Amino acid sequence: MATSLLQNPWKIESATLFSLCTGMYVRIKQVRWEEATTAGHVAELVDDSSNIVWRSVASGSNYVESDLHHNEVHVAVPVGLRASTLQSGRLFVTYG
Repeated sequence: MATSLLQNPWKIESATLFSLCTGMYVRIKQVRWEEATTAGHVAELVDDSSNIVWRSVASGSNYVESDLHHNEVHVAVPVGLRASTLQSGRLFVTYG
């Protein structure tokens, strides 16, 4: 499988140097990290100004985390979004 940005949720399988989206507001509703392989691995989403939008550290192998954002205002990303760090596994970003 590969990174896919053509459907909701986005599937991200590697860290990116480029923005996944720019020039629009993206309200993140959920971030799910699956299949992290090692305790201490990090996954991080940032905006184009390198402000951290979401970050997690795996606590063990086969780590899974799912975060729902009920108050979506603080995660609106008007200038872009990218996975700056994804040491293992894959991210699913649900937006609306």
